Amino acid sequence: MNSRAKRLLILAAALLGALFFFSWILKRGSGSGDPTPSDGESKKSLTALKKTGKSGEPGNPPALGTTEPVEANALNLLGGKTMLPVTPEQVESALDAGGRSIDGLIAAQAILGDHRYLREAAERYPDDPRTQFWMVAKRVLPEERAEWLERFKEADPDNAMANFLAAENAFRSNDIEAGVAELRAAGAKGYRDYSDDLRGEVAALYSATNQFDPASVQDASAGVSSMPHVEQVQSLTQRLIEYQRELREEGKDEMASEVVELGTAMLETVAGNSALDAIGARTMMLFMQENLQRAAGDPNQTLTALSAERERVAGLGESVRSIFAREGLLDASQLAGYSERLHDRGEVAAAEWLVGEVGELPPTDPE
Repeated sequence: MNSRAKRLLILAAALLGALFFFSWILKRGSGSGDPTPSDGESKKSLTALKKTGKSGEPGNPPALGTTEPVEANALNLLGGKTMLPVTPEQVESALDAGGRSIDGLIAAQAILGDHRYLREAAERYPDDPRTQFWMVAKRVLPEERAEWLERFKEADPDNAMANFLAAENAFRSNDIEAGVAELRAAGAKGYRDYSDDLRGEVAALYSATNQFDPASVQDASAGVSSMPHVEQVQSLTQRLIEYQRELREEGKDEMASEVVELGTAMLETVAGNSALDAIGARTMMLFMQENLQRAAGDPNQTLTALSAERERVAGLGESVRSIFAREGLLDASQLAGYSERLHDRGEVAAAEWLVGEVGELPPTDPE
């Protein structure tokens, strides 16, 4: 097995691991609270950033070698094995060479899993919707979350993503009326998921370190599937299920039906518009649609179709793992085709193409 095939085998296994991670999230329900901020995060507020941070101006880079907790990032969630062996010092050098751009800072957070880079982006580029998305989606500075949400909605007023995240925050705060209003407002808007830029941003930063060949960069960046907003969408869906049940118990069937429709529209929007299109995230969306429709008492035919699609998508992950586990099965053009589709069209499309090329294979022993 050549080196690129080995890298893609590791990537395929790691992506399947992400599917198991999302399955674990599904079981958590809505009982988990926000992550506890570190001392450093709780001390730096958005108010302070407004006073000191101006878009594009230089600021102090994050100190290296500190003991600040690091959250598991996109690549770490995939087992950490798709990461290229890059050091914080090499990342810092590449960031400096690129003027510490917002693209570079977002990529640095994904590669090193360090929220300090997002806080630096907040200081330098507080009015950029990319900063606002990642600050909210990653729950950086959670005590300032409401303010960042408002900034996100103002900066990207035609993006339903901002409304979905604001709705989750409102329901979490028991402001049901505001949450429903956000979902209604989202229905008339377009949608952009800012995590869909992440693969290109990571590839550019890896390349800027001048440490890796283009094929390695392509394969490693293709493994990025960070969609931190998915867990928040899942949490909001569970709250919508509970709310519509309460409405039905109160005899408010019309309102309950609207809540189900709003939730379904949100799930379909999020699932259908991500360029990353991770198998785990798509599976979660389908699972939550099943839960929502089941709670609403929808016919079994609808649930059967959703369940079948969920099993099909999840099966793609297992099929890809089986394909890569067979040494010498794929030629160079197939390896390149899979990596390119993974990078440009998302995990589901890449898996569909690869299975179509090779055909279904029986499962292999993980060992």
